[in-house]
Amino acid sequence: MESGDLGILRSMGKMYTPDDIEKAIRTAKEADIITHCNLVVGFPGETRETIDNTISVLERAQPDTYSSYLLDIAPHTLIHDNPERFGIQGERLTWRHKTMETRQAMMEIQRIYATVSSAHPFLGGEYFACSLASLGYSTRDIRDFFSTFHDLYKNPNAKTTEIFEKASEYLKQFIVPWHGGRT
Repeated sequence: MESGDLGILRSMGKMYTPDDIEKAIRTAKEADIITHCNLVVGFPGETRETIDNTISVLERAQPDTYSSYLLDIAPHTLIHDNPERFGIQGERLTWRHKTMETRQAMMEIQRIYATVSSAHPFLGGEYFACSLASLGYSTRDIRDFFSTFHDLYKNPNAKTTEIFEKASEYLKQFIVPWHGGRT
């Protein structure tokens, strides 16, 4: 997904639209495929309004999980090799441009996580889904896994609640097979 704002998508060189994103997620979910969106926050031109557009697309599309990442001015990328074209100053994860700087983007990532209610924030959700599927979990089980950890994320002090116990059970089932039965 990267962004839910058409202008940002075009600036990134993406040829799909926010409507295409929504249709792809809807189609995948209808086929019972777990969906995950990665977002890049802070691309030149990013503003609070473009973030609002991304939040709106996430809310409408309702992927199973999503992750938000700070723009990285990585070497050998178009943005790194053409800083004047993008009006970018700085490098890697410390940058600024006309519409945003690193600290603002970090605050916007927190706002995304606090605002989106129709999808679960889960770094690496696509990897967890594949790993759980390879262990025999159904898509329903995987969605329940994400929901459980989202509930725990929203209530981190739930150490004695059903949520914590359910999350612990998932972790035991997930980690033990990968470590040869060691806990």
